[in-house]
Amino acid sequence: MINDPDNFSLTKGEIVHVDIMRYSTPVNFDLLDNRLTYSEKLLDNLERTGFYTVAEKQDLTNAQNLLKLARDKYVDGLYVKCHTDLREAYIGVVNTIKRLEEVYSDAVSSVSFLTVF
Repeated sequence: MINDPDNFSLTKGEIVHVDIMRYSTPVNFDLLDNRLTYSEKLLDNLERTGFYTVAEKQDLTNAQNLLKLARDKYVDGLYVKCHTDLREAYIGVVNTIKRLEEVYSDAVSSVSFLTVF
């Protein structure tokens, strides 16, 4: 519908309702997938370095579960509920990334400070 300009040639008084969430949500899925991939790499690097990341791992698992629920709701045409799950997952991932980056930054600062003593 959205790709066919004839659907938007309206006569006076005619109305067309287009649920833009149907068309914009795939972009949101891609964005969240990219953020999750980045966060998983960051988490893996911190774990290999020896950091304790159990809480962050759980937060990312929750976000992955919300993403799966959102995909199911999208397929069922429940775009508003899908968007709600995507938003919650995105906020969780962004907050987790921030915490992971702060852990790394704090560790680098601490090492620099402690080597002086």
